[in-house]
Amino acid sequence: MFFVFDTHDEEEMFYYLYERYNRLLYKYARDILSDESDIEDVLQTSWLKISRNIKKIMNSDEPQKIVFLRKVTKNTAIDVLKMNAKNAFSDLDIETADKNDSGVDCFKYIQFNEMRRAVRNLDDKYKEPLLLKAVYGFDMKEISSILGISEENVGVRIFRAREKVRKFISKGGDLSD
Repeated sequence: MFFVFDTHDEEEMFYYLYERYNRLLYKYARDILSDESDIEDVLQTSWLKISRNIKKIMNSDEPQKIVFLRKVTKNTAIDVLKMNAKNAFSDLDIETADKNDSGVDCFKYIQFNEMRRAVRNLDDKYKEPLLLKAVYGFDMKEISSILGISEENVGVRIFRAREKVRKFISKGGDLSD
């Protein structure tokens, strides 16, 4: 990756931050993501965003720098999770289904499609914790850390998300309360 800075001081600050905090940001991204290529993508994108904001960072004290670096990395990792979740739902293709599939498999596909539609229609505050739990297998503590909310709040949001999905399916596509 190639970075261009206005001054030598900006360049030095960037490389100082990179040398000092890249391992920390790697560990932080790894706490959110499990796929190594996703982690590397997050780090690259994060450092690019950091380089674009180097002037602001230079005027911050060390704790503020760390908060900014972690926030950029967290938000970038969550964006990757969201993108992966969308891709996970789009991977199922009815056209590739075996023509000899039983009626049970067809029924499962219809149920899956309804559930996928329901989850897609959830507000992000319900969708994110549900996907992190159900699709990616994170526990409540990990989800709490990723989203920056309490474990109790994670549990409430997952419960409400499941209730909304059930309601959506039983009422034929209505998520209103």
